[in-house]
Amino acid sequence: CLSASDLNLALAVVHLLVETVQSTDLDKDVFLPDSAGCLSLSQNLVYNDSIWQPPAQYTFVHKNISNSVAKRLQVRSLIQHVLSPTTDDDLQPYGQEERLTSRLAGLLEVYPEGPSIFKELVQNADDAGASMVHIDLNLVNWGTESILGESMQGWQGPAIYVYNDAVFKEKDFQSLASLANSKKIDELGSTGRFGCGWNSVYHFTDVPSIVSGDFIVFLDPHRVYLPGAACSSRPGLKMKFAGSRLKDQFPQQFEPYCNIFGCDMVNRFEGTIFRFPLRNAELAEKSEIKDGKPYSEQDILMLVTA
Repeated sequence: CLSASDLNLALAVVHLLVETVQSTDLDKDVFLPDSAGCLSLSQNLVYNDSIWQPPAQYTFVHKNISNSVAKRLQVRSLIQHVLSPTTDDDLQPYGQEERLTSRLAGLLEVYPEGPSIFKELVQNADDAGASMVHIDLNLVNWGTESILGESMQGWQGPAIYVYNDAVFKEKDFQSLASLANSKKIDELGSTGRFGCGWNSVYHFTDVPSIVSGDFIVFLDPHRVYLPGAACSSRPGLKMKFAGSRLKDQFPQQFEPYCNIFGCDMVNRFEGTIFRFPLRNAELAEKSEIKDGKPYSEQDILMLVTA
C-alpha cells in the first residue's frame, strides 16, 4: 500500500484528472486509492451511497474521493453493485411499465375504502388455493439505518400484514406486474387475481411489498422511494432472497418479514406475506395516489369493525 505522502499525491492526481479531463475520456479503468490506501482498479471498487456501513465484503474507494468524483471515474455505487441483476431470475426491475399514480388515484375513487378491501384479499387467497388467511396490524417502528435507501425510511413503520399459505406462481408475478397495461379504469379492475381488490390496498400505502416462495417484491408507483439504480426501468423491484445474502447486507430492510408465519428471509418461504406499510401524515402530503390522507391504527380498526 501507499505511504502517507504517496497517498496524498495519488489523491491529488485523481482530483486533477477529474478537473482537467473530458468526461468522455474517463470511461476507462484507472487505478484509484481504496479505503486501505492501496491502489485498485476502479472497476473493482465501490463507493458507499447507502446510509449505513454494510459488512466488510466490498472494497471501497478512499474516503477522500467523493461519490460524485468516484462516479465520474466509473466506480459503481454500493446499491448498484448489490442490487444490479446477476441473472434474470435472481433480481430484476419489477412492476408496471407506465406511470401509475394518477390512474391508481382514479381507481381509488371508483373503489372506496372499507371492509371490502379485506374481503377482496381473502378472496384473492382463496383463488390461489390457500387454506388459511391471517390479517394482522403490526405497530412496530423498524430500524431505518441498514435499509435500501434513505427514502425508504418512512415505510418502516406500522403496517397491515396479510398472510396466506399459498405460494406465488410465476404467472402470478407476471399478472401483478401487468396491472396497468390496460388503458381504462374498468379494465384495470378486471385483471384476474390482482384486479380491483389488489389496487384498493393503495388506500393505505404507496409502497406495498410481497414475500412468496424465493422472492420479495417491492412496488413503488411514484418511482421515488426505491433506489434509482435498482429500478430504473420499472416502478418496482423483484429480488431473490432465498439462498442470498440480502438479509446480511440490508438487515433492517428485511427485518419486518422475519419471524412471522415461519419466514426468515434466508430460506424459501412456503406461503405469501403481503405487507402494506401505512401512509403517515408526512408521506400523505407527497402522495399522488392518496393526497393528504394518512392512516393510523384507529383508522384501520374502524375499517375492520365497520
